[in-house]
Amino acid sequence: MAENVTTSKTPRIMSNFATTTYPAEGIFAANVFIRGINTTVTVDDYLPFYGKDLMYSKQDAAGGLWTPVLEKVWAKVNGNYDLVVAGDPREGLNFLTGAPATFYSMLD
Repeated sequence: MAENVTTSKTPRIMSNFATTTYPAEGIFAANVFIRGINTTVTVDDYLPFYGKDLMYSKQDAAGGLWTPVLEKVWAKVNGNYDLVVAGDPREGLNFLTGAPATFYSMLD
């Protein structure tokens, strides 16, 4: 596994992590917003694999695991991976930043 959870190319996303290096215990903590409340959610490093490959999100080019770990946090908050098959990007933005998001239709 990668030693770094994070990558310096996405500092805003990295600020969500209370854990910035790969912990020996394999426990990650991420600060997210649940119903507008800043909440720390912990997950372990057991990520879903299909054969030798991560099943859903992949490591970034630098080997960082921040995408699969945040995806696991999202799955934990929503019940499991099966319940997060599809969704609205506004939910993810609000989950990571706490900022409200609005949809504007350009078709009307």
